[in-house]
Amino acid sequence: MSDLSPELKAAPIPLIVIDPDDIIVAANSAAVSMGFVEGDTVNRYLFLEEKDFAAQIAAAPVTKLWCFTFKDSEKLCHLSSSQVESGTYCWLRDMSEQLALAERLRLLKDPGAKQLRHINHQAATALGYAELLDVIMDDSGALSPDQLALVRQYQLEVRNSLQRIQQIAVEENATGKPAKRPILLVEGHAALNELITELLKSEGYKVTSFLDASSALQYFRVNHHSVQTAIVDETSSRAGSNSLSSALKEMAPALSVITVSTD
Repeated sequence: MSDLSPELKAAPIPLIVIDPDDIIVAANSAAVSMGFVEGDTVNRYLFLEEKDFAAQIAAAPVTKLWCFTFKDSEKLCHLSSSQVESGTYCWLRDMSEQLALAERLRLLKDPGAKQLRHINHQAATALGYAELLDVIMDDSGALSPDQLALVRQYQLEVRNSLQRIQQIAVEENATGKPAKRPILLVEGHAALNELITELLKSEGYKVTSFLDASSALQYFRVNHHSVQTAIVDETSSRAGSNSLSSALKEMAPALSVITVSTD
């Protein structure tokens, strides 16, 4: 087995060292936490049709994603390698969280034609039930005047909401450009906070971002009516003993919350 320097062992980016037989002869703490075990072959985590993993890395484009399978998870990683006397150093950048967030943002930006058809269908069906209730209520003498007025008021509110949903679905389906939703971002890592903010702004969203839960909660208490979506890094954002997501949902139950982890 190969020994790593203290600096490499403590590096935050996972590092594995493989020999010519594709055996992992060393792994730093980040790689061990990910699930790699010294002495295993790379094939145990990544299906390979042939050996010489280092040659495959060198031949692959830098944008290639390698899927490593562990006992309880899968990790999609970008790899960079270098040859040393003790073997091949393979640095792994875990892209799983970023890809998951990108997919959620894509769905947030564009719900897709299938989802829009589903929303439109559900709204139309509910409207049909509301019209049927009209007929039933006209023939009903079982309710008191106060009860009847309450039911009709509820029916009117439901109908107005459903009509608005249906209108939005039709408009978005026709234009292919759904309305941009105001977003609250709470991300404790400053660089990642700035990156996500710029990404969202480049797509036309209005973004208000914070590095800590306390400031975000103060803002949200005053402006919760204008925020439709929150993106929260729970690993660096806590609201007392509760998660920030729970605290936000308590103030605005209809809020859409996307939780991410940047550990």
